[in-house]
Amino acid sequence: MPWIVLLAAMFLPGPALSQALRIPPMRSLAGAQDLQSARLAPAEIKGILKQVEETSFDYPDSWQAELRVRRVSLGATDGLVAGGTKLLCGGTGNCQTWVFRRSGGRWVSMFQHQAPVISGFGFTDQTSHGIKDFTAVANLSAGRSVYSVFEFDGFFYREKHCYEMSDIEAKSRLIEKACANSY
Repeated sequence: MPWIVLLAAMFLPGPALSQALRIPPMRSLAGAQDLQSARLAPAEIKGILKQVEETSFDYPDSWQAELRVRRVSLGATDGLVAGGTKLLCGGTGNCQTWVFRRSGGRWVSMFQHQAPVISGFGFTDQTSHGIKDFTAVANLSAGRSVYSVFEFDGFFYREKHCYEMSDIEAKSRLIEKACANSY
Protein backbone atom coordinates (compact mmCIF):
# COMPACT_ATOMS: atom_id res chain seq x y z
CA MET A 1 0.00 0.00 0.00
CA PRO A 2 1.38 3.43 -0.91
CA TRP A 3 0.60 4.98 2.48
CA ILE A 4 2.74 2.40 4.28
CA VAL A 5 5.66 3.23 2.01
CA LEU A 6 4.96 6.92 2.59
CA LEU A 7 5.15 6.50 6.35
CA ALA A 8 8.39 4.53 6.02
CA ALA A 9 9.83 7.23 3.76
CA MET A 10 9.44 9.80 6.51
CA PHE A 11 12.18 8.05 8.48
CA LEU A 12 14.70 7.74 5.65
CA PRO A 13 17.67 10.12 5.58
CA GLY A 14 18.04 12.53 2.69
CA PRO A 15 15.74 15.25 1.43
CA ALA A 16 12.96 14.18 3.77
CA LEU A 17 10.50 16.42 5.50
CA SER A 18 11.54 18.62 8.36
CA GLN A 19 8.26 18.00 10.15
CA ALA A 20 6.29 14.80 10.59
CA LEU A 21 3.63 14.23 7.97
CA ARG A 22 0.69 12.17 9.12
CA ILE A 23 -0.98 10.51 6.17
CA PRO A 24 -4.24 8.72 6.95
CA PRO A 25 -4.94 5.30 5.45
CA MET A 26 -5.80 5.81 1.78
CA ARG A 27 -9.13 4.52 0.52
CA SER A 28 -10.69 4.26 -2.91
CA LEU A 29 -14.29 4.19 -4.03
CA ALA A 30 -14.04 0.64 -5.39
CA GLY A 31 -17.05 -1.23 -4.13
CA ALA A 32 -18.75 1.95 -2.89
CA GLN A 33 -22.43 2.54 -3.46
CA ASP A 34 -24.00 4.02 -6.54
CA LEU A 35 -26.16 7.13 -6.28
CA GLN A 36 -29.38 5.12 -6.17
CA SER A 37 -28.36 2.96 -3.21
CA ALA A 38 -26.65 5.72 -1.18
CA ARG A 39 -29.88 6.71 0.60
CA LEU A 40 -30.05 10.05 -1.19
CA ALA A 41 -33.34 11.74 -2.02
CA PRO A 42 -34.01 12.46 -5.72
CA ALA A 43 -33.55 16.21 -5.09
CA GLU A 44 -30.18 15.53 -3.42
CA ILE A 45 -29.03 13.42 -6.38
CA LYS A 46 -30.11 16.14 -8.78
CA GLY A 47 -28.15 18.79 -6.82
CA ILE A 48 -25.03 16.62 -6.63
CA LEU A 49 -25.16 15.79 -10.35
CA LYS A 50 -25.54 19.47 -11.27
CA GLN A 51 -22.37 20.33 -9.35
CA VAL A 52 -20.48 17.33 -10.77
CA GLU A 53 -21.48 18.26 -14.34
CA GLU A 54 -20.26 21.84 -13.80
CA THR A 55 -16.82 20.72 -12.58
CA SER A 56 -16.21 17.48 -14.48
CA PHE A 57 -13.48 17.22 -17.12
CA ASP A 58 -15.72 14.97 -19.28
CA TYR A 59 -19.35 13.86 -19.63
CA PRO A 60 -20.33 10.19 -19.48
CA ASP A 61 -23.44 8.81 -21.14
CA SER A 62 -24.85 8.11 -17.66
CA TRP A 63 -23.80 9.85 -14.46
CA GLN A 64 -25.74 7.21 -12.53
CA ALA A 65 -23.56 4.45 -14.01
CA GLU A 66 -20.28 6.43 -13.80
CA LEU A 67 -20.31 7.64 -10.18
CA ARG A 68 -19.72 5.76 -6.94
CA VAL A 69 -20.31 7.39 -3.56
CA ARG A 70 -19.42 6.86 0.07
CA ARG A 71 -20.76 8.64 3.10
CA VAL A 72 -18.05 10.00 5.42
CA SER A 73 -17.72 12.12 8.53
CA LEU A 74 -16.06 15.48 7.91
CA GLY A 75 -15.97 16.28 11.62
CA ALA A 76 -18.50 19.06 12.16
CA THR A 77 -20.82 17.80 9.42
CA ASP A 78 -21.70 14.82 7.29
CA GLY A 79 -19.84 14.31 4.05
CA LEU A 80 -20.07 12.43 0.82
CA VAL A 81 -17.23 11.38 -1.49
CA ALA A 82 -18.18 10.77 -5.14
CA GLY A 83 -15.88 9.61 -7.89
CA GLY A 84 -15.72 8.38 -11.44
CA THR A 85 -15.27 4.73 -12.34
CA LYS A 86 -14.55 4.60 -16.08
CA LEU A 87 -14.69 7.70 -18.29
CA LEU A 88 -13.56 10.01 -15.49
CA CYS A 89 -10.46 7.89 -14.86
CA GLY A 90 -7.02 7.78 -16.44
CA GLY A 91 -4.58 5.04 -17.32
CA THR A 92 -2.66 5.27 -14.02
CA GLY A 93 -5.72 4.48 -11.90
CA ASN A 94 -6.59 8.07 -10.98
CA CYS A 95 -10.26 9.12 -11.12
CA GLN A 96 -11.90 12.50 -10.69
CA THR A 97 -13.20 12.64 -7.11
CA TRP A 98 -15.48 15.13 -5.35
CA VAL A 99 -16.11 15.76 -1.66
CA PHE A 100 -19.45 17.23 -0.61
CA ARG A 101 -20.52 18.58 2.78
CA ARG A 102 -23.98 18.92 4.21
CA SER A 103 -24.86 22.63 4.50
CA GLY A 104 -28.25 24.31 4.72
CA GLY A 105 -30.05 21.05 3.99
CA ARG A 106 -28.18 20.35 0.73
CA TRP A 107 -24.91 18.85 -0.47
CA VAL A 108 -22.26 21.44 -1.39
CA SER A 109 -19.07 20.67 -3.33
CA MET A 110 -15.90 21.25 -1.32
CA PHE A 111 -13.89 22.18 -4.45
CA GLN A 112 -14.41 25.55 -6.10
CA HIS A 113 -13.34 24.40 -9.56
CA GLN A 114 -12.58 20.97 -11.00
CA ALA A 115 -12.31 18.18 -8.49
CA PRO A 116 -8.92 16.46 -8.23
CA VAL A 117 -8.04 13.34 -10.23
CA ILE A 118 -6.73 10.87 -7.63
CA SER A 119 -6.30 7.19 -6.85
CA GLY A 120 -6.96 7.30 -3.11
CA PHE A 121 -8.07 9.58 -0.29
CA GLY A 122 -8.27 9.88 3.46
CA PHE A 123 -9.25 12.35 6.16
CA THR A 124 -6.89 13.43 8.93
CA ASP A 125 -7.75 14.23 12.53
CA GLN A 126 -6.57 17.79 11.87
CA THR A 127 -9.47 20.18 11.20
CA SER A 128 -9.83 23.61 9.64
CA HIS A 129 -13.03 25.51 10.43
CA GLY A 130 -14.41 22.29 11.95
CA ILE A 131 -13.87 20.23 8.76
CA LYS A 132 -11.29 17.43 8.59
CA ASP A 133 -8.34 17.97 6.26
CA PHE A 134 -8.54 15.88 3.09
CA THR A 135 -5.48 14.00 1.86
CA ALA A 136 -5.34 12.64 -1.68
CA VAL A 137 -2.82 10.53 -3.58
CA ALA A 138 -2.40 10.53 -7.36
CA ASN A 139 -0.26 8.03 -9.24
CA LEU A 140 2.14 9.66 -11.70
CA SER A 141 3.78 6.39 -12.77
CA ALA A 142 4.64 3.00 -11.32
CA GLY A 143 7.28 4.55 -9.06
CA ARG A 144 6.01 8.10 -8.48
CA SER A 145 3.02 9.47 -6.59
CA VAL A 146 1.89 12.89 -5.42
CA TYR A 147 0.20 13.43 -2.07
CA SER A 148 -1.85 16.59 -1.53
CA VAL A 149 -3.25 17.88 1.74
CA PHE A 150 -6.34 20.08 1.43
CA GLU A 151 -7.55 22.38 4.20
CA PHE A 152 -11.04 23.85 4.42
CA ASP A 153 -11.00 27.67 4.29
CA GLY A 154 -14.61 28.09 5.43
CA PHE A 155 -15.94 27.77 1.88
CA PHE A 156 -13.80 25.28 -0.09
CA TYR A 157 -10.93 22.84 0.24
CA ARG A 158 -7.64 24.50 -0.74
CA GLU A 159 -4.50 22.55 -1.57
CA LYS A 160 -1.99 23.55 1.15
CA HIS A 161 0.79 20.95 1.13
CA CYS A 162 2.09 18.72 -1.65
CA TYR A 163 4.61 15.91 -1.54
CA GLU A 164 6.15 13.71 -4.18
CA MET A 165 7.10 10.16 -3.42
CA SER A 166 9.60 8.49 -5.72
CA ASP A 167 11.11 5.05 -5.62
CA ILE A 168 14.76 5.60 -6.54
CA GLU A 169 17.19 2.69 -6.43
CA ALA A 170 14.75 0.67 -4.28
CA LYS A 171 14.51 3.50 -1.72
CA SER A 172 11.45 5.66 -1.27
CA ARG A 173 11.93 9.40 -1.03
CA LEU A 174 9.26 11.83 0.13
CA ILE A 175 9.91 15.44 -0.82
CA GLU A 176 7.72 18.47 -0.20
CA LYS A 177 6.93 20.26 -3.47
CA ALA A 178 5.11 23.42 -4.46
CA CYS A 179 1.46 22.69 -5.19
CA ALA A 180 0.80 23.06 -8.90
CA ASN A 181 -2.99 22.75 -8.95
CA SER A 182 -5.67 25.20 -7.98
CA TYR A 183 -8.82 23.36 -6.99
